[in-house]
Amino acid sequence: MDLANKRALVVGLKKSGIAAVKLLLEHRAQVRATDLKPLEDLPQARTVLESLRVPFALQTPEVFEAADLIVLSPDVPADLPPLEAARARERAAIEQQGRYAVLNFVDWDKLFASGTPQDRPFIVQTLKHWQQDSDLASLRDAAALAKLPAEEQKAFAQLWADVAALLN
Repeated sequence: MDLANKRALVVGLKKSGIAAVKLLLEHRAQVRATDLKPLEDLPQARTVLESLRVPFALQTPEVFEAADLIVLSPDVPADLPPLEAARARERAAIEQQGRYAVLNFVDWDKLFASGTPQDRPFIVQTLKHWQQDSDLASLRDAAALAKLPAEEQKAFAQLWADVAALLN
């Protein structure tokens, strides 16, 4: 997926949100970030966003309106009203089943290889969670995958093979 100049919004600024910000910037996306908490309550995110000059706004419906791509942190509910509105507008590249946003673009192998040793346990934990998360069953289980278009079946099959390979 070519992310150059895509207007990306990262929702949720814990570890995975911060990792998504960095990865999107590496792929030359125009990144903005949002969270329900103000940056004063998120010191690590504040430091990273300020150092990378990534704009931040408190989470409101308006923040979601200008996004081409919305990336959710794992603990962000996928049924947020602004996400539902974005899906209805078809302005954001959100996974068809409405569970998680854009799992297939994340190059976790690169993040794992280039991240600090302290980042690796979190990455492994996240990927293991994906392998068991019931919300992702529609993108992982063979019967559910069979209902998707062939191109998406292939993409998600590759995603899960890559996740398994990285964890081995």
